Amino acid sequence: MLRVRVLVPVTALLAGLLFATSASTADGTELRSGRRLQLTELIGEEQRKVAQQEAVAAALRTQVARAAETAAAGDSRAAASRREAAELE
Repeated sequence: MLRVRVLVPVTALLAGLLFATSASTADGTELRSGRRLQLTELIGEEQRKVAQQEAVAAALRTQVARAAETAAAGDSRAAASRREAAELE
């Protein structure tokens, strides 16, 4: 029982201290609004980067396909390999 009598006021004191610290830090403003906006901006920026990288990758795949076609036109083994690869897809 003595333990409860001591723990309740100590817990209330710590909660009050945390509340006062939060109020002092906020200084009348919202603490989290800026972080939410920054996160949204970061996500948008990263999505733009991914889209650009996907476009570059698509262009590179096209170049590889053209080079393979050119190589296959002059080499029967390369043409046979391309046909086999196309069958696997």
